[in-house]
Amino acid sequence: MSGAEFTCVRVVGGLLPTDLLARVLGGDKDLGGLSSGDYHLPSGESPKEAANRAWGYLLGAWASYRQALSKLPEGDPAVGLTREKW
Repeated sequence: MSGAEFTCVRVVGGLLPTDLLARVLGGDKDLGGLSSGDYHLPSGESPKEAANRAWGYLLGAWASYRQALSKLPEGDPAVGLTREKW
C-alpha cells in the first residue's frame, strides 16, 4: 500500500511510516495492540468500534459547547464556559 492510498493521513518523516499504517489498517495480527484486550474493552468490542463510539460522543459534546459559546455576549473570553465543558 502506498502513502497515496491514505486519504486522511499525510505521512511526513519517519515516526509513523507508511508500511506501519498499512499494517494497522490491515489488522496485522503480528503487530499487537489491535485487540479488545489490549484496551480493556468488553470481549467482542473492537478498538475501532470503541473509537467510533467515543467519536460520536465527542461530536455531541463539541456541538453543545459551540451552541453555548454562541449564546455568550460579544467579547466574552468564554473562560468559565470552557473550563466547565472541558
